[in-house]
Amino acid sequence: MTPSVVLNAAPPVPNSHLYIVMGIAACGKSHIGRLLCQTFTQSGCISDFMEGDDYHTDEAIEQMRHGIGLADTQRWPWLYRIREACAERLLELDTERQEDMEDKVGIADGPAPAAPVLPNAVPLVVILSCSALRLTYRDFLRTLQGSRMFAELRFIFLDCSAHVLYDRVRHRGHHFAGSSLLKSQLMSLEPPSVEQEPDVIPVNGDLADTQILPRLVTLLQPSLAV
Repeated sequence: MTPSVVLNAAPPVPNSHLYIVMGIAACGKSHIGRLLCQTFTQSGCISDFMEGDDYHTDEAIEQMRHGIGLADTQRWPWLYRIREACAERLLELDTERQEDMEDKVGIADGPAPAAPVLPNAVPLVVILSCSALRLTYRDFLRTLQGSRMFAELRFIFLDCSAHVLYDRVRHRGHHFAGSSLLKSQLMSLEPPSVEQEPDVIPVNGDLADTQILPRLVTLLQPSLAV
């Protein structure tokens, strides 16, 4: 199934949220994304974390392992795969939400509840880690909201200083993104500005996760009231 078919065929999903954790390699996208997913799940949301790197081809990963950044001819198919996967995952979570509601109110064989239960009361949250280095890439991912798939879409930009990124790369083990790729990504980055991209939440990525996470939860939680 092509991405366009998935997006055009999908109905609007109420109370659904896509948070894209973006930034340079080693800025902490996956780590912060998983922590957010865990936090939102514990608060009562139906949440899932999606690792953008999982949608690279083996050839692309091997190329980046050698410190060679991706060309647009490689990056755009990757972004299409990510967009399709997010759309499909949202529909799966929405089905899960409907099934959970039926189980809780006993629609199948139990008595009617004393008070009506809103079928879309539980927020659906997809958290995606994706470098999204350039404005054109971010605008492409924004079509997930423009197509009325997600009711809310926000970018979380983990903005790290170069020396912190290089230090993290040296200590991160066997990840394919090494110092050579880091240099390429730093050159490619088009940092988002809040004025031009108001859906971006800039965060000081040099800080510890214990400082980053509470701020993000405070900013995002109001739209996720269960």
